[in-house]
Amino acid sequence: MKPRVLIAEDEGVIRRMLEELCEAAGFAPDSVCEGEAAYHLLSTMGNSYSLAFIDIHMKGWSGIDAISLFGLLPDTRKFIIIVTGYLDDELDQLLREHPNVMRVLMKPFRTDHVADLLHEAMLLFHS
Repeated sequence: MKPRVLIAEDEGVIRRMLEELCEAAGFAPDSVCEGEAAYHLLSTMGNSYSLAFIDIHMKGWSGIDAISLFGLLPDTRKFIIIVTGYLDDELDQLLREHPNVMRVLMKPFRTDHVADLLHEAMLLFHS
């Protein structure tokens, strides 16, 4: 069974690109475009996700809220890749200290960088 990934990204082009890259890397993606939908999926199906790409700035619910909920789920082998176009010092420090944040992916990003992150995540799941 493929590991599942949640993609919470409000920009359609980026969301579709992440879906395609995840599928190509062997993940089964579920994607949403706003925070409330991410919250619903995490609260009802959160334990089925091994990885999440979460945009920090989304309509209706922030990515910070999402990583807080994702980190409360019982399975500790969960990893979050934060997607953002802006990162101030305070937010950078918060993300560095969060135990489930694997990386921060700055927009605009290169597809080969995402592919490398997905490869790294897949190795972590199988270690």
